Amino acid sequence: MSLKKELRFYGINNIEKILVDNKYGNIFIQEGSRLLLYNAFKNSYQNLFNNFVLNEAKVFLKNDIIIVAGAFGVLFSKITGRGILTAPIV
Repeated sequence: MSLKKELRFYGINNIEKILVDNKYGNIFIQEGSRLLLYNAFKNSYQNLFNNFVLNEAKVFLKNDIIIVAGAFGVLFSKITGRGILTAPIV
């Protein structure tokens, strides 16, 4: 299955940004008000930070930290493994 078809299977149609964590193989996909995490090694997929409104948020990856800046402020979460992040700090 192609990546585009697989993403559509998960309801991902309007990708704004893709960030890749080369250390653990995590792929972060920003789509509208959602930030998704996919890990190919574990074949796992999850929505991140559901308690925050991510519309028009900016997402960055610096070393092992995912950073999200939006109307709520700035959120930091450390990547600790394949598909694993710490609880966000705002």
